[in-house]
Amino acid sequence: MNKKIISIISILILGILSSACTSRQGSFTILSTKNVEISRVDLKKVDFTRNVTGKDGRFTFLIIPFGSAPKIEEAVDICLEKGGGDFMTSAVLYHTSWSVILFGWESWTVEGDVGDSLSAGAADIR
Repeated sequence: MNKKIISIISILILGILSSACTSRQGSFTILSTKNVEISRVDLKKVDFTRNVTGKDGRFTFLIIPFGSAPKIEEAVDICLEKGGGDFMTSAVLYHTSWSVILFGWESWTVEGDVGDSLSAGAADIR
């Protein structure tokens, strides 16, 4: 009987000291960290890399962070690099954080379709 009570109390304490949260921070029609002349781009002709994900995060131990604070810009840059483009459409931004007693994680994640403004969709400038 004593072992059951100790187990239940341990699980409750672990639950109280643990937390996790992922929240959707926003949806963007077009998103970029690069200089893009979007007025020259015909979105119907651009080749897109669909469903690309970029993430920037950091680990913590005993509330000591390892690495710099995660940045939205870095997550977007990683996503653009993976997709081989310079702008995103239908982008969704998420923030995630969790901790379990001594360990923790915080990150920004961006998902969307990556396009290249210099591809076939860019209009001729005359």
